[in-house]
Amino acid sequence: MVCPRCQRENAERDRFCGACGAPLTPDASAPNPERPTTARPDAPRRAGSACAVAGIALLVGCAAALGFLAIILYPLYVHTQDRGPRGTCLAKQRTLMSAMLTYAADYDGMLPAAGAWVSRTAPYMTEPLPFRCPDDRTGDSHSYAFNKSLDGVRLSRVLAPERVVCVFDSDAPGECPVGGLLEVARRHPGGSYIAGFADGHSEMVIKQLRIPAVFNPDLRPADWGQPPPVRPR
Repeated sequence: MVCPRCQRENAERDRFCGACGAPLTPDASAPNPERPTTARPDAPRRAGSACAVAGIALLVGCAAALGFLAIILYPLYVHTQDRGPRGTCLAKQRTLMSAMLTYAADYDGMLPAAGAWVSRTAPYMTEPLPFRCPDDRTGDSHSYAFNKSLDGVRLSRVLAPERVVCVFDSDAPGECPVGGLLEVARRHPGGSYIAGFADGHSEMVIKQLRIPAVFNPDLRPADWGQPPPVRPR
């Protein structure tokens, strides 16, 4: 150890200079071999936190990009599907439901009789009549059936008409097919079928529907919504 006064070299264990007697103080800037320098313990923690924040930001950015792409591409996908057989079937059943509702408007809100629904709705449609599904491979003249539970029912009696099936893909035979859930023909991809509902819309029905399509609907009383009878005085 060097004496700060006379600059004489002394032993490391000495506390006073052997030449001038001045107290010896160790150099604080010199590294102490007995105390090795170590990195700060919180350095790895800070580095890990920074990596986690960067990873979260990257995931959020990727999710936002995927959502943006979905918004752009979904209309194109729907347009492509509407141009295929499923789109044709959807359009035909929309036409059938439009004819059904127009008929009902002309007959006090009542749907046609199940055994005559084809002949009753045909005058409300233009040629060619939309009774054949492009995915029907059976060769039958009619691919759609009328829900037998709605035989001559007044539409105002139907609860939740947006879920009640009126016409649907079916393998029921005949020129005026009638049936229910057992007569459904799942002829579209994924075991799906297309149905027209009592509110007038049509859609593809799949097995995993959260809200199932209803074939046996709850109906209000037959006189619901009708004016009370006039009692004689």
